[in-house]
Amino acid sequence: MELPNCTLKACKNSVFLLLDRHKGLMEIWWETAMLSHMEVKNALEVARGASADAKLSVEMLPEDIEQCYGVSFAQVPRPSAWKIGGVNAWSRKVFENDEAFFGPLSSEEVCSGRDNISIQGLRNPLAEPEIMLQLSKDNTGGWRFSQMGIGFELPATVLPEGLKPELRAQVCDRAGAGALWISGVQAYSEDLLAQNFKVETWLDSRPLATDALAQNVIGGPLGAARDFIALAERYNAPLSHGQWIATGGLSPAVSVNGNSVIRVKALCWDVSLRFSP
Repeated sequence: MELPNCTLKACKNSVFLLLDRHKGLMEIWWETAMLSHMEVKNALEVARGASADAKLSVEMLPEDIEQCYGVSFAQVPRPSAWKIGGVNAWSRKVFENDEAFFGPLSSEEVCSGRDNISIQGLRNPLAEPEIMLQLSKDNTGGWRFSQMGIGFELPATVLPEGLKPELRAQVCDRAGAGALWISGVQAYSEDLLAQNFKVETWLDSRPLATDALAQNVIGGPLGAARDFIALAERYNAPLSHGQWIATGGLSPAVSVNGNSVIRVKALCWDVSLRFSP
């Protein structure tokens, strides 16, 4: 059956009107979502600056992990380093994650070349020993590692207690970013890091972990770093030559204060870090 021309014209106009209305609704939804994401970013930055809990609720968080990474990257557009979370059994028990998550660190949050660090401004800092790898480009434009070291990653989340187990919140909070201390820097050796090496740590001369192994990090430090690169590329993270990767806790994090001294021994490394208020 053929419809009269006037009826076809009316149908077309209705379709265009619906499309216009849909476009308007989509624009409103997008603007509202962006404002909400900016609100989360601002709340985290204010809290970190004040060393206080962020004024956030689960309802404020983006629904999608990719959007959560957008909130994270917006806080540090030009990272000097990356930290990886959720790569050992104890953290996966908390976050119930199937893959790692990560967050950027600014140049002000990365320390090397000295044996002391101030914890001023860090919210309830923890410390965990980690292998550090430096990113570089190979001849084909792919990523490789140029240098390695050991040190401590200092998580200092500003999430309120109820949001700490929430994976989306951790991603928005840059995986609980605080500070990163890198020591014992030397040329990269895959053969050395491929071993399931032993790790020992002490806090104020008290043994903490004397039987920890590299494989406490799922896939080992090298596997975790390579998985990170794949994830970073999936989420369009701003990877760059010279950035450091903290590859995940070799033993559980411990609480530190302004008078603590923490030490880690593994492979060819035996380094200590002194904290100040």
